[in-house]
Amino acid sequence: VVGVILSLRTFARAGIRRFPESGDMYFLAGRALARLGQIPEMDRLITTAPTPEDPLVGQSRMALGLWGELRVSGHVDESARLINRYAAQVDGTRSDTAYR
Repeated sequence: VVGVILSLRTFARAGIRRFPESGDMYFLAGRALARLGQIPEMDRLITTAPTPEDPLVGQSRMALGLWGELRVSGHVDESARLINRYAAQVDGTRSDTAYR
């Protein structure tokens, strides 16, 4: 299983190099990093991924998807920290970022 996840990470990184504006490639790489428990690298990926919407909305959407990956991979504490961090950021926003 780890070999498949490493292959996915390699594929996604190559995709990011070839298609740097593709948020899908960033999400695939993030999934692999989450499964491998490489949290600092996953966090950097979330903050650098391109998003067509407000960055906070795009980052929160990606964090929500990766939260599930972390949980099913046994990284429960890390998943809670990730989702709580983005929930706090969204709650701290005074305006509706989805309609800017």
